[in-house]
Amino acid sequence: MSTQDDPYAAPGQASDPAVPPPQPAAPSGPTAYAQPQPAYAQPQPTYAYPTPGYGGASGSGRGLAVAALVVAVLALVAAGVALVVVLLALFPGDPGPYGPYDEAITGTLAQAEAGQPYAGADLADEVARAFDTYYGPDSISGTTCPDLPSVSEGESVTCTATVLDVPSDLEVVLTDDRGHFEVLESPS
Repeated sequence: MSTQDDPYAAPGQASDPAVPPPQPAAPSGPTAYAQPQPAYAQPQPTYAYPTPGYGGASGSGRGLAVAALVVAVLALVAAGVALVVVLLALFPGDPGPYGPYDEAITGTLAQAEAGQPYAGADLADEVARAFDTYYGPDSISGTTCPDLPSVSEGESVTCTATVLDVPSDLEVVLTDDRGHFEVLESPS
């Protein structure tokens, strides 16, 4: 057979079935398997979820939800504590019959004249009015006071009364010569 008989024979080679045709050499080097590149860069596809094994761990959304719940509970507890503190500051409540008072119980003598004596019965009425203002109505009963010798700053007398159902001695001290007074309470 001649090369003309074999349409697949390489040019210039005899077609001999016992001799295999030579194979082309395999390319070598960095371009061995290179594919032709387009003239422009094509955008790579993006995925909505991370590739398995990369990115966030599965279930991380649940961890964020638990963390948010813990933060919300702590915020509610803190708000509750703050509310209790504010309410206790605004409304201290009944300190009890033996407690020291942060605020002084104060009042003013009606129609007091500087340097003049003041009747004990009128003083008892003003002390009872001051207690009713501080503790509420009917917080004091049986108030008796001696006469004040003079309406002047620093003058004091001791009255007796039942305050919140506890017998008490009340020291009434005038804070000025216009009839303003302060009551210091101590249980009998």
